[in-house]
Amino acid sequence: MEKLDSFRREVNLNLAFGPVSEIELVTNEAGECPVIVALDSEPLSAVLGRVRAVGGAGTIFSQGTDGVRMVSMIESGCSLVEPGDQLAPGGESNFGMFIDYVELHPDGVAIPAAFDRPAKARDARAVDLQVA
Repeated sequence: MEKLDSFRREVNLNLAFGPVSEIELVTNEAGECPVIVALDSEPLSAVLGRVRAVGGAGTIFSQGTDGVRMVSMIESGCSLVEPGDQLAPGGESNFGMFIDYVELHPDGVAIPAAFDRPAKARDARAVDLQVA
């Protein structure tokens, strides 16, 4: 938990003062921009639970051994392009594996059963956090 809290502080500082302040964050129906932090090693189900807790849409930053990556979670109905694939997350999947999978699908990955409404993960990419 300490590692996740430290990473959360790093992401918040970078969103406020760093180069990622220029990143366009996912905006939900209420006009909010939820930011979720995760570790690549966490179970996918735990991270999807955090996304569900903020309404099923948001920008996720994840820290792994190779650096920091982000992925956007949006409602499928908000998407202009149909997702390239559908995913039924397995219980043993970790979040890093999920981001690897999303990176392989430029049109995104639908996650039909994860939230109240169909969701889509897209725009997975590496980001450079500089403010610590």
